[in-house]
Amino acid sequence: MTDEPASERTVASAVLHTLFAGEPTPFDERDNVIAATSQRWQQMGPKAKFSEGHGPINGLPDGRVLEVVGHMAALGEQLGLALTCSRDAHRWLTEKATSIGRPLGARALAEMTGYYVLSASHGLANITLRALLIGKPIRPLVDAAFPAAKGFPPFSEERDAWKSLSPFVVTKLSDVADQAGVPAAVDLVAVLSTLSGDSRWKALDARRGVDFHRWRPQSITGGVAAKNPWTAQPDGSRTMSVGMLSDYVPPEPGLLVAEADDALDALHEAMTVWADQFPTATRDLGVALFKTT
Repeated sequence: MTDEPASERTVASAVLHTLFAGEPTPFDERDNVIAATSQRWQQMGPKAKFSEGHGPINGLPDGRVLEVVGHMAALGEQLGLALTCSRDAHRWLTEKATSIGRPLGARALAEMTGYYVLSASHGLANITLRALLIGKPIRPLVDAAFPAAKGFPPFSEERDAWKSLSPFVVTKLSDVADQAGVPAAVDLVAVLSTLSGDSRWKALDARRGVDFHRWRPQSITGGVAAKNPWTAQPDGSRTMSVGMLSDYVPPEPGLLVAEADDALDALHEAMTVWADQFPTATRDLGVALFKTT
């Protein structure tokens, strides 16, 4: 650390202990491991422009390599922010069970953890796709698999050029890697396959699907349940009970925090393996960006 003002120095990577003011708790062993991976990815940022020099001399579109390497730095920051949100969610869990802020605060921060986890996961799919485009024999296969993307021009702002981590995308990329016969490319896509099929990631994805696209129930005991209150009777009539007190049971914040933590672990594992394989993959695709061990 340094006392030099941030405006007077270049900061390539950072992982916050907390999003809030006050004295945070120290990182534990798990925190340190995830933070180290976040820093590793973020520190690809200063290498982005130097790596880009390999692109044009190998016949790649301007910006292709920088888009991949620079995006790695961005995903590293998202991993770090997911960790920070997770830590803050746990701070809320230490509040008394009777505290109104406990379910609201812990759940909201668990959801923010999930936001960064899923966003980084979709980003991992996109940089994998673009990493494959580094290889000459793979480019036409990718174009054929995703014709609406029109070749995935670097820094495109078209929606069709950006994909989600989904079984459809993973299957398409797996087929492309298999057809190209480049083992390192197959291994890189296998990371996506493992992550998207991981029960920890799928549970978070399902939760976010409900919260974002359907009805996110409230976090407090007086909330309204997301279910039809009417009950059909044998005689064809319908009944609905009405009382002064709500019978709604809100989600347990501890379970939501644990669910987000599990998905964060799954993402961290995937990003660790992907970063280990990336240098070999680019070399085998014909553009040796980084040294391999």
